Amino acid sequence: MGHGNIYQAIKLEHCKVFLLEQGGREMAKDFLLGIDVGTTRAKVALFGLTGKVIASGYNEYLTVHPRPGYAEQNPEDWWRAVKKAVHQVLSISNISSQDIAAIGISSMTITVLPVAKDGKPLYPAIIWTDSRSKEQCRWIKKKVGEKDLDPFFFSKLQKQKLQLLITLKEQ
Repeated sequence: MGHGNIYQAIKLEHCKVFLLEQGGREMAKDFLLGIDVGTTRAKVALFGLTGKVIASGYNEYLTVHPRPGYAEQNPEDWWRAVKKAVHQVLSISNISSQDIAAIGISSMTITVLPVAKDGKPLYPAIIWTDSRSKEQCRWIKKKVGEKDLDPFFFSKLQKQKLQLLITLKEQ
């Protein structure tokens, strides 16, 4: 693995998580951290290994509607909100980040975030509530024919992704 203090193995024993350091010394880790980047806020919860909630926190961010039907967010706002919520949880619980065995992350459905080769956003994130691509949907149905559209591929979720990508190309 080779990144300094990176752990080489993880094993579960008696509802405790033990991480083996590179030197072979076992370190008990007693907590799990859950992060959810949702539509309106980042929520963070700290759990014991039995599933008991130890502490939770959240931080909100804005959705911008620059035109009718548009719904955009600044991905930097997500990152700031997650950092603040994690800090809240660790402060409330008085737990060190060193005691966290694992982190689980979830996020809102269908979000399009075009990025450059260096990973920097090219455009605000277009979130799932954005409806700007109605015309593109009509165009797809007209060109392909609704009866020829694969119901799985052209499900509502897949359709939104495709429409947003076409819309970005046109803009």
